[in-house]
Amino acid sequence: MGEIYSFFDYFKYLDNPMECLLFKAGFKKEIAVKSKDFSQSITIKNPSSLNRLMNAFVCGVNDYDGLIKFIYEIESAKEIITWGDIKIYNQFNLPIGSFYERFHEGYWDSFGIDFTGRVVIDVGSNAGDSSLFFASNGAEVFAFEPVIELHELALKNASLNDTLNGKVHFFNCAVSNKRGKINIDLMDSTSVYTSSVNQKHFYDVDIITIADILREYNVKPDILKMDCEGCEFGIIMDSDLSMFNDIIFEHHSKMVKKDYRILVKKLESEGFKIKKYDSFSFDFDDMGFIHAYK
Repeated sequence: MGEIYSFFDYFKYLDNPMECLLFKAGFKKEIAVKSKDFSQSITIKNPSSLNRLMNAFVCGVNDYDGLIKFIYEIESAKEIITWGDIKIYNQFNLPIGSFYERFHEGYWDSFGIDFTGRVVIDVGSNAGDSSLFFASNGAEVFAFEPVIELHELALKNASLNDTLNGKVHFFNCAVSNKRGKINIDLMDSTSVYTSSVNQKHFYDVDIITIADILREYNVKPDILKMDCEGCEFGIIMDSDLSMFNDIIFEHHSKMVKKDYRILVKKLESEGFKIKKYDSFSFDFDDMGFIHAYK
């Protein structure tokens, strides 16, 4: 079903959908993408850039000129690229592949959250792009990523941004509904903790809970962000999150074969209001973003 939605999104947002689909299928080496909503076209050479553009169109673009500039940056041969005041290592020059899925695509802007003076718990911080975004917009961030390669890349990205020193705290551990350990290399595609990295070795990481984070790191419960491939079900269903002001997360119902509506019902019982946001190439019932707020 998601592929059908993705197909129609090209016709909904683009003036030249067939050309772009041919490019995506490998029949063209480059394409000038023409948006229905913006007069400026952008010529791209990497299908990942087209996916990034489509993600942005579906979620809502607040800074199209900035998005174009960023895409030209990542398609360049530069080792380090910039977005606004933030620097990161170029995803296309990294041996572990492309991981900046939420960087400069409108995801976090679309929620309308003012991060100034806020505290964010970032569960599934990946390569640190979202964490750095939150910090650059005034938040203190506690970021948790179980995959060691991504955690180390996040630290490298953070080292490029001296002005954010002390504003982002990175931890190599998983977050779920109960403490324990998990072996990353043993995870499969249906697991709540799935690594997109081609692991070359086995290693264990600790699993902690939201309650552990609040207590052990003396974190103020304010904003909780989760993009953790299904762990949101255990965290929301088995935790008291009523003390948070905003919870933003991607639900992975299709991956874990659970209905996201049970999450909505639980959050509403804790006093939250709910907004839903589509994710490119997926039916919302399968995967989508949810903002729970008070």
